[in-house]
Amino acid sequence: MKVEPIFDLESLVDEVLTRYPEKVLEYKSGSSEAFEFLVKEILKFSQGKANPIRVRALLVSKI
Repeated sequence: MKVEPIFDLESLVDEVLTRYPEKVLEYKSGSSEAFEFLVKEILKFSQGKANPIRVRALLVSKI
């Protein structure tokens, strides 16, 4: 069983969405590159500790 690190993933996602509203608009217009950029930024903010699958799922639900 993998132990999840203790940090607020939802807050990280919110922070990245707030910092990069243009990437959100690009993603909504069909840009998969913009989505990947947002995922990478969230992983960077978490110092690589966030689960990429959870990041993607949460990001999709928030956009």
